[in-house]
Amino acid sequence: MRRANRIITRFFSILVAAMLPAILVFWVVIGGLFAEAAATGANRTRAALMNQADRLAFDLDLELTLLDSCFAAATAHVSPSDGAAALGSAIARGLEAYRAASRWPLLVAAVYQVGEDDGPYLDGEATHALRLAPGNGSESGRSMLVAVLDQDVLAGTVIPTLTESYFGADAGFGDYAITLRDPAGARRFSSGADDAIEADFERPLFRDPEGFDVSGFYEAFFTGDDRWPMGYRALSALDPLPYPLEPPAPRAQPRNDDRPEEQFPIDRFRFQEGGERGRWTISVSGKKRSLVREARLQAVGWSIASAAFLALLYGSVIMLYYAVRKSARLTERERDFVASVTHELKTPVAVILSAGENLAEGIVGQRRVAEYGSVVAKEARRLAETVERLLVMSGLQSTESVARSEPVPAAGLVEAALAKLRATALARGATFSVEIEGEPMIEGSALLLESALEGVVRNAVAYAGGVVRIRSYEKTVGKRGVVVIECRDDGPGVPKPERGQLFEPFYRGDAAIAAGTKGTGIGLYLVRRVARMHGGDARLRFPPEGGTVAELTFRSWR
Repeated sequence: MRRANRIITRFFSILVAAMLPAILVFWVVIGGLFAEAAATGANRTRAALMNQADRLAFDLDLELTLLDSCFAAATAHVSPSDGAAALGSAIARGLEAYRAASRWPLLVAAVYQVGEDDGPYLDGEATHALRLAPGNGSESGRSMLVAVLDQDVLAGTVIPTLTESYFGADAGFGDYAITLRDPAGARRFSSGADDAIEADFERPLFRDPEGFDVSGFYEAFFTGDDRWPMGYRALSALDPLPYPLEPPAPRAQPRNDDRPEEQFPIDRFRFQEGGERGRWTISVSGKKRSLVREARLQAVGWSIASAAFLALLYGSVIMLYYAVRKSARLTERERDFVASVTHELKTPVAVILSAGENLAEGIVGQRRVAEYGSVVAKEARRLAETVERLLVMSGLQSTESVARSEPVPAAGLVEAALAKLRATALARGATFSVEIEGEPMIEGSALLLESALEGVVRNAVAYAGGVVRIRSYEKTVGKRGVVVIECRDDGPGVPKPERGQLFEPFYRGDAAIAAGTKGTGIGLYLVRRVARMHGGDARLRFPPEGGTVAELTFRSWR
């Protein structure tokens, strides 16, 4: 049975040990999946932010498209032969029409006519250029109207209004901030971004008429009868119009047909990683941290949570394993304990019964009556000691609560314990050596203290024999007094693998079982319980020169 239990225990030990690397590999794999999921979520959020930023820029583009349409309509019937005065008057009419229909009438500060080759137009200023077709006051067709935007209105009114619309709390993007920078990189507006936080992306604020199909982009949003950009519809509401207005020609194949109708197509060519200057730009960043850092923190948080869960799971398995193992050991020890107790009780009872029957029947001669009486007394004493130990163990909890606190002299305690064991020591050829330093007094129950000391000395006599040295003294630990009683023998000691289990109930070493030494395995368990009840402890030491030292400590009466 013992061998089978050991094989099963070893098998489960290997199984539990093999679970650890498997759990670590699983954690690494699941950590990678968490990182990938966090990165995917960050990319989706970035796409949504890019879409929202594009909607903001598109709204500003519509405002500039309104400006384009006003100037285009005003200059459509002006020819070079009409002179500069006629062109200036047309530009003024266009500006007046724009301010009448615009959401931000003061956005345009001034308008200039320049040649296309004269750029950059008013470097550093916020400008918007419109190419004039031949016949619109331009002989070569390479003339342009440049509208200079009021920077204070742009940074103080237009962008804040659009930011509130597209990145406010009501829009669902309240955790992100818009920052407007001029061509020199100076911050002109921010809705709450910190310079220390890396921007998630950056894009030009104004469209590039040379690199972007503006009309095709806008017509992608209008099909059939509803293909009029907002700027044209706004102009059509002006009454009366001093000039005719023609809608753009319909396209045979509208762009972005493959996109869902409700999804706003992202103008991806406009987005850049950041750092490019020379244009007015807007950037989007988190108010607390960037998307990349947020994804990393999220992945780390998920990984830590999964590690904690796996550690808890593995810890539960280990605890269950040790609980089952301890239960199996305890069951085995209880079985051995029952067998030992049965032997300890049956043997003296059988001897006493046999001797009593012989005496009662007159089989024993007169000269041997004293001898039989001595045998009966010896076995009765052995039986009483076994019963006493069992009673102490079974009633130890109740004894704790009713134990009387009294001064117990260590010298008297040692003498009482040795008096009970002198006959046993004589039979084993053991002698006692006692050394009491001073007059140490123990606070506690004399009955329990005597039982504990007797258990220690009995083990020394039974397993070692020879000279058993007992020493008692008092010392100070911290701020309280402690009485120490040492019991030293010259026996073979205890093998290292067994030392950690000596104070467990019902445990008996392999050497004691093999030698057939009588015992129940509860002696040292009771000793430690009694010592701890009295404010101390019990421990065993194994000096290099051999033997065993049992050290008991108790609370001092003083």
